Amino acid sequence: MDDLRTRQEAAMAAVDNMMSAKTAKTEPAAVSTFNVGDYIKRVVSFLARNFFTMKFLALSIAFLINFMLLFYKVCVFIMTSLVINVHAMDTSLGIRRRRRLP
Repeated sequence: MDDLRTRQEAAMAAVDNMMSAKTAKTEPAAVSTFNVGDYIKRVVSFLARNFFTMKFLALSIAFLINFMLLFYKVCVFIMTSLVINVHAMDTSLGIRRRRRLP
């Protein structure tokens, strides 16, 4: 029984020596421990886990945008400038048009 205890204590001492030797080594710089691959893997995992939620969110946003555009009123200034340009072109060509009665 004492033999087993001494072997166990020797093994524990060896492990302690190994651990102290590892901590005595110089630590790597913080920049070299930054691994971009790990973060890319995390982002891809997040996207994969939440694929259907994000798909539903994108479809909802597209529906809302289309619904707003359905009732969007086009600005009148575009037509006014078009009429002015056509009138200017007609006068430069010498074309006279009848005016409509109100």
